[in-house]
Amino acid sequence: MTPGTGDRTADASGPRSVALPWRLAWPVAVASELAGLIHLAFAREHLHEWIPFGLFFLASGFFQIVWAAMAFAPRSRRFFVFGLVVNALTAVLWAITRTVGLPVGPEHWSAEVAGPPDITATALEALIVAIGVWVLATAARSPRVRHAPA
Repeated sequence: MTPGTGDRTADASGPRSVALPWRLAWPVAVASELAGLIHLAFAREHLHEWIPFGLFFLASGFFQIVWAAMAFAPRSRRFFVFGLVVNALTAVLWAITRTVGLPVGPEHWSAEVAGPPDITATALEALIVAIGVWVLATAARSPRVRHAPA
């Protein structure tokens, strides 16, 4: 749909949409893509450990890859914020699994050892959230462009 035909999120300047500046879309997309690929790479291992863990890795991996592809086009503010929340919660969940462990699963309340792949994925998720929050804060502070009367 084109702007003005009912799709109020198609126009990047609308109050309900967010468009990442091109210089920020690349790092966000690459970070999300890499985090998603790391999750998919370890999904099989987690499926063998406990099926819900594996399904979480599959879902988060696919979500991050799809969200990465959408970083280049204006999206609804809700969709953008949803992606930031998913990445933030995934990073928090990782921190919990490395400190006190989860209350569910075959080894509940047992902290896991942090390794390079999961540290990398979490750092990428933190980068996504930091850039996204900065973009939202900047958009909220910037005044709307007004055209001078003719």
